Amino acid sequence: MIQNNSPRFHALHVVVLTSFALGQPLFDRLSRNRVYLADQRIQPSAILALAFLVSVVVPALILMPQALAGWRSERARRRVHAVVVFLLVAATILPVLRYIEWIPGMIQVVLSLAVTALWLVAYRRFAITRLVVTAASPAIVIFPLVFLLRSPVAGKIFGREQAEADQLEVRNPTPVVLVVFDEFCGTSLMNEARVIDPIRYPHFAALARDGTWFRNATSVHPRTDNAVPAILTGNYPRPNRLPTIKNHPQNLFTLLRATKRYELTVFEPFTRLAPLSRASRLSSPAGSTSRPVQLPPRCRESTCTTSSHPICRSSCRTYREPGSE
Repeated sequence: MIQNNSPRFHALHVVVLTSFALGQPLFDRLSRNRVYLADQRIQPSAILALAFLVSVVVPALILMPQALAGWRSERARRRVHAVVVFLLVAATILPVLRYIEWIPGMIQVVLSLAVTALWLVAYRRFAITRLVVTAASPAIVIFPLVFLLRSPVAGKIFGREQAEADQLEVRNPTPVVLVVFDEFCGTSLMNEARVIDPIRYPHFAALARDGTWFRNATSVHPRTDNAVPAILTGNYPRPNRLPTIKNHPQNLFTLLRATKRYELTVFEPFTRLAPLSRASRLSSPAGSTSRPVQLPPRCRESTCTTSSHPICRSSCRTYREPGSE
């Protein structure tokens, strides 16, 4: 019978601990930065390759020193294994301790090393500790599967193709300007009478006089990448949906584009809901534009394609339909 202190189980334990120390945190970080994946146009094949790299290749590389030491002697292999386990457990414990904000940073590091050292002693002396690591082995498969199937990245891999909005007829197209203020509290504009202060904010006050001000309106979600699609689609946010046109094909941008009477000038720092024409999709890099947009001063003299300004390169996007003037 194979003991849980054998070389095979040592290798299994290294793979398990690598999943907790490196795999799961990386998958979680990528899931939380889903807009970055969409903005960089990372293909599903690249995401699958990344999952394979993190789940298989990285653990194999970490196992190599242990395997090479085993050719020399069993004692050397066990020492290398102990060092690898110590580093992986420390890398797992330290991020957990960082959630305890009242503990200073250096104390967190010292405490994590102390806890790791105690855990390593228990791991080497007590079979029950090694059995716990063995029992956690399903995480090797669960972490990448959750990342690929249940996280927002799943929409990037298995999302449906971009759909077109219904064709609409606009006899008298009116200019549409939509500005979304992120984390902007409307009460900060008010005076003691609960109206917009015309002295401090004359332009907001003028806008309220000429328009309709819904003072009690609020967002339906605390996160920008969920709230903005809700504003542009009129639908409540759904889980595991990327803030992209692929996941929200029916939105204000596609509605206006379907009329063929509007030219869209869009600035989207956190979402990617504006439609790209086929020519733009094939010829323009991510975040490029076809003409200047009045944003930072350095953007005014050149197009975002040639400008060195980071906002122009990454976020400023203008879409001009073929044949529009």
